[in-house]
Amino acid sequence: MLSRAPTWIGWIVAIVPLVFVACTRGSRPSPDADVPSPAVDPHDRQPVTRPGALARADALPGLDAGMLPKTTSADGAAERADQCLADPRCEASEAGRLYEAADDAGATRADCFRFYYGSAVAKDLRRARLCLERRVSAEQSPRGSSPTLERSVLALMWIEGQGGSPDGKHAMQLLAGTFADMDVQDLRGRAQHAPPANAPEIDFCRDVASTTQSLLGCAGVDRERAETDQRLVDKTLVRRLDAAGQALYARGARSFGEFLTKDMALWGDRFRGGSLSPVESASHGTELVRQRAMRLRGATTLPAALETAEQAHRADAELNATYRAVLSSASDEASRKLLRDAQLAWIRYRDDEMAVWRSLFPQAGEAIDAHATTYLTEDRTAALKALAEHP
Repeated sequence: MLSRAPTWIGWIVAIVPLVFVACTRGSRPSPDADVPSPAVDPHDRQPVTRPGALARADALPGLDAGMLPKTTSADGAAERADQCLADPRCEASEAGRLYEAADDAGATRADCFRFYYGSAVAKDLRRARLCLERRVSAEQSPRGSSPTLERSVLALMWIEGQGGSPDGKHAMQLLAGTFADMDVQDLRGRAQHAPPANAPEIDFCRDVASTTQSLLGCAGVDRERAETDQRLVDKTLVRRLDAAGQALYARGARSFGEFLTKDMALWGDRFRGGSLSPVESASHGTELVRQRAMRLRGATTLPAALETAEQAHRADAELNATYRAVLSSASDEASRKLLRDAQLAWIRYRDDEMAVWRSLFPQAGEAIDAHATTYLTEDRTAALKALAEHP
């Protein structure tokens, strides 16, 4: 799950008209070149799997929690909420309503962390705790295994009194029969003492998680929160675009997904063969998703100050120098190949993302090219420098 392309990419690609605007990009760069040329064929794409079953989000019927008395129906409502969130044409408020309706109806497969962190819905620790109780009650007995992330977070909520009164004994019951890994030992120690008054809120992922299993689970939750932010941005921007612009937006999302997969592999390679490799890969992927969402959120209005072509040229020169340095310091050919592949994928993503900005602000002309090129290039340079600093 952690290495997949975000699910919202498939929805964006699926819902927009398949209109491809002709553009001239030049020839494909050689993968063996030290610095890949920016001229990349934008039509060289890998297929994106389309998730979900609904073809049209605007066909989603209104859903009343009272219509969902059975758990299976409630879980279906949670799935509909996911589909609504992923579809740019479905209102964010409708997705939130569906999540709450599914929770009210007793869904057992809902993402309880949405309520815990306030992701696409209002933060509600009471809902989160009740939701996690249902999830954990549906789990198989731990039988000496480490607890699931849901079980660990629920235990901490009972210990700390999050979403209701504290009850250390109930937390200990939740942890009974689990393997006493470092996280479980930490939680059992906390359960022996009442939480201090006015103490800051404890977050399991931030303050407790230390095992590989927990870190991976927390990385998955963090990734979903970042993807949710991107989906909410998509809902705002896609509606501003005509059919041609929507096709460009879909292409940008798809090329970002391809770049994301390759760059995550590059970052995970720093811990090749180690247990931290998937954690590092997942964390980097989350940061990339969050960074793109933040940049596109700024595209709701034309920036007051746009970078110049000269600034874009300087940024490109710095990136080329940084890329050469990282490539020359790579430990082996496998690492060099991962870097080349990721950089070529980034170039395709950069070119497609620039086209998105042009479609959003056609009145800005070439100035918007310089703006998009500069920020994308500076972000990439910063990432490669971080890669070199922590090989």
